[in-house]
Amino acid sequence: MDTHLRLLTHTNLQRLLEAIGVVYQPVRPQQLPVHFATVLGELIPGEFHAASIVFRPRNGFDPGRRDTTICPIPEHWESLAEVFAGQYGQFPLRPIRESGNLHQALAISDVESRQKLEQLDLYQDYYRVLGVEDDLSVNFGNPNHRVCLAVLRGRRGFSDQDRAMLSVLRIHMERAYVYAGSLQSPQRATETGAASQPVPANCQVEDRGDSLRLLCSLGLSEREAEVLYWVAAGKSSPVISAILGIRHDTVRAHLKRIYAKMGVENRLSAALRALQVLQPERL
Repeated sequence: MDTHLRLLTHTNLQRLLEAIGVVYQPVRPQQLPVHFATVLGELIPGEFHAASIVFRPRNGFDPGRRDTTICPIPEHWESLAEVFAGQYGQFPLRPIRESGNLHQALAISDVESRQKLEQLDLYQDYYRVLGVEDDLSVNFGNPNHRVCLAVLRGRRGFSDQDRAMLSVLRIHMERAYVYAGSLQSPQRATETGAASQPVPANCQVEDRGDSLRLLCSLGLSEREAEVLYWVAAGKSSPVISAILGIRHDTVRAHLKRIYAKMGVENRLSAALRALQVLQPERL
């Protein structure tokens, strides 16, 4: 993740931190696809932004299903979704994803020329109808149950900024996906339909206690680690004050000590350092 963060401009880093705070807002599991697609739309330019939950049974005989939410909703979307599912075998990124490479942000234009793409039925029946020429996506989960985040664009090509944004968002959307399922009781999950969306088997998310211990390794007190945790989650000082039940002035005082201990000058630098520490396995 450190590599992706270093690619981002200062403005995009600020936008990303704000978006991360939105990602972690409490959302029911069935609302997560719309939530994710909306956040993508705020950060990465495109004609459409989508989040798909893909289920593939282990027996190999059942083709499984793909539940896709796309914003804005195109005309005749139900039939178009069926077209994509039926012709997914032609999707240029399919071999890469099925090989286990889920986490890399890749676009169709990375692997297929325009000429070859336009020869595919998938292009003629799906992408051309949508007015889309390129599709940047990333996945999390595992091959049997994964979530695909995608940005569809009317022209070919995505920038390094786009890819870096999507790569960092994936990490936090994966966490949010796990949190949304795990925060409900079994009874509540059944009532809301969350039981039909089990948590991906390989999603490994440390609890908040683990996060605080990691942040304390920076030389911070437990309270300072708590403040920095919420700063890294994109929360403002007044919100942190409310979460922790302390005065706004106290939050500011903690931040001054955090900056001094970490050798940074501002909130953004502190948040970026915290994200690096909280996700060492992603570096």
